[in-house]
Amino acid sequence: MLTKVMALELAKQGIRVNAICPAIIMTDLQVYRFQMEAKFLNQTFEAGKKPGPAKSPSAGSAPLPR
Repeated sequence: MLTKVMALELAKQGIRVNAICPAIIMTDLQVYRFQMEAKFLNQTFEAGKKPGPAKSPSAGSAPLPR
């Protein structure tokens, strides 16, 4: 519905709207991609399980500029 409304609104300025996809659609290919990334980062990925907060290896060790 959002795409349709935007297409109607922006058509006045000659702008075409095709689609908006604000989230990842979890396909088999996406699951495989996330599993490969997790393997590369020595982590685990389980499809359907919500991830926890992102953790950076250097979190807390680098001072922030003020």
